[in-house]
Amino acid sequence: LILLCFLAFGSYYAFDNPAALQTVLMNDTSLCNNPSFCQPNKEGKLVLTSLSYNLLYSLYSWPNVILCFFGGILVDTIWGVRKGTIIFACLVTLGTALVALGSQIRSYELMLAG
Repeated sequence: LILLCFLAFGSYYAFDNPAALQTVLMNDTSLCNNPSFCQPNKEGKLVLTSLSYNLLYSLYSWPNVILCFFGGILVDTIWGVRKGTIIFACLVTLGTALVALGSQIRSYELMLAG
C-alpha cells in the first residue's frame, strides 16, 4: 500500500516537473533542432513556442485518458495488483528518464517520447 502511494506521488512529480523548468525550456536556444516546434525570439534565435511547451503536457495527459481502462482490465484479469504496480512503476520511471535524458542532450523530440 505504501508503494502504491509512492507510485502516485512519483507520477504526479514527473508530471509537474516541466512546470518548474518552463522559463529554462522556453529560452533554451539549443533545444530547437526542429524549426517546426520553434519561433524566433527578440534576438532572432529559435526558442520553443508556448504550443510546443504545452505539447509536453498534452502528450502526457491524453494517453492516460484511454490507458486507464486498459490498465484496469490488465491489473484485474491478467497481472494482478503486485505485478501491475511494478510494471506501471517501471513505465513511469522509463518516461521520466526519457524526459530527463532528452533535456540533458537537448532533444525536444526525445522529451516528447518520454
